[in-house]
Amino acid sequence: EGSNVDFWFSARRLVSGTTTNFANLDGVNANGKTGKVTFAGWNANNFSQLEPNHYLILFDTTANKQVAAVKLDDKNGQVARPDVQRAYRTVNGALNSGFNYSIDMSQLTFGHTYALVSRYSTSADGNGGDGAYTDYWFNNAFAFNQQAYSVDKLELVAATKDAPKATQPTNGSKAQNAAAKAELKTDQQTDSKATTKGDQQPAATPNQLHVAGWMASDGSGYKNAYVIVLDAKDTKHELGRSQVTLTKRDDVLKAFPTIYNVDQSGFDTTITLSDDAVKAAQADGVQLVLRYTDDKEGNGKLTADQWTTPF
Repeated sequence: EGSNVDFWFSARRLVSGTTTNFANLDGVNANGKTGKVTFAGWNANNFSQLEPNHYLILFDTTANKQVAAVKLDDKNGQVARPDVQRAYRTVNGALNSGFNYSIDMSQLTFGHTYALVSRYSTSADGNGGDGAYTDYWFNNAFAFNQQAYSVDKLELVAATKDAPKATQPTNGSKAQNAAAKAELKTDQQTDSKATTKGDQQPAATPNQLHVAGWMASDGSGYKNAYVIVLDAKDTKHELGRSQVTLTKRDDVLKAFPTIYNVDQSGFDTTITLSDDAVKAAQADGVQLVLRYTDDKEGNGKLTADQWTTPF
């Protein structure tokens, strides 16, 4: 305890000037072909006098977690903004308050919404969260959920029955020619409709549904693409499916440039249908599901589906 003499200094602000946190998100540009999302804008405040380390953080508001963070400097995302300096002459660091930051779409989750956080911190490590910091949240900065499709062709090709093969080789050995003649004779004896030698009957084919078009989705990062055929009146009844290999579609890229992997969205496939499936399709019509999934069999927990209108 004891006696003491105190001298109280006048209170003094450690930050000079306004304490308003100024910011603007000028634009968000998604490039489906390069697979990048770019955020451009600025954030200026006088707290940067004490918190000189500037970070950008991409935050998944759906999953409530950080996705990525970057410390800005003149070699990494920091952009000079003389226009901001002219508008806010009394704000410390306004000249270097700009940013231009890109992230790979492969780090994003289909269907989720993201916020961008601009942070000034006393800490130079990690995302600046270990020090004193001041944040500006750009809420709902980006939604990773774009999709579009088109079915350009849908054609049912009915099955053909078995037909005998009748082939006469022209350049074979005498033994080969003799064997072929014997086979042809046998075919002609078993089926009076066999063609003359030199012709060939087509092999039997099953019922097939020929489908062509394109399917663009931010969920294309799931890699496995499927076209699934459903009974239009009973969509729990699957009639058939086919895994598709996607092809280049520059026309779709031009129309929808912001969708992930949009340049590789074309498909052309045939789906084998049973006789019962053909009857259901003819009676009820069909509805297609254009799916991206993490499962090679087409049934993954992570899917991005587009349901077409019934045909």
